[in-house]
Amino acid sequence: MKYEIIEDAPILIPNKEHRNFTHGKDMFPKGTIVDGELILIKGLRKGEDFEYRILRTNEGELIYINKTKPMKNVEVTLGADGNTTVVKMPNETNMTIIIASATAVGALGGFMFARKKKYETKKQILAVAIGGVLGYIVGRVIEKNKSVLIQKR
Repeated sequence: MKYEIIEDAPILIPNKEHRNFTHGKDMFPKGTIVDGELILIKGLRKGEDFEYRILRTNEGELIYINKTKPMKNVEVTLGADGNTTVVKMPNETNMTIIIASATAVGALGGFMFARKKKYETKKQILAVAIGGVLGYIVGRVIEKNKSVLIQKR
């Protein structure tokens, strides 16, 4: 997946002795587009277990993921008549605002249902969990059915 560097990002060098990373002399300048994947590395931070969220580029360089943002799938074409067409593709991420909202609404609906039926605590928790799962499924269906947006300018 392609990522855009949002602020100067130093290339990280693994420090096996301390189980962490040090900053190298090289860095990616702001605005650079890199191709890579997100990896999770277990290590130590201030003497305690920590899970580092690192972006490994296709060249094998490591940078912190918080210095990047995923690229949106947008294609701009110029027609023969001089008009531009913008094509926006749906996101490929697992969690979007639509899915999170649908999950929250489903869980709230399950809670309201359990309160109306005057269930005890264990059944309330089960109703909230079932409502949340159903909301997540509905959100995924809505997100899956989003179409490609084509705008003429």
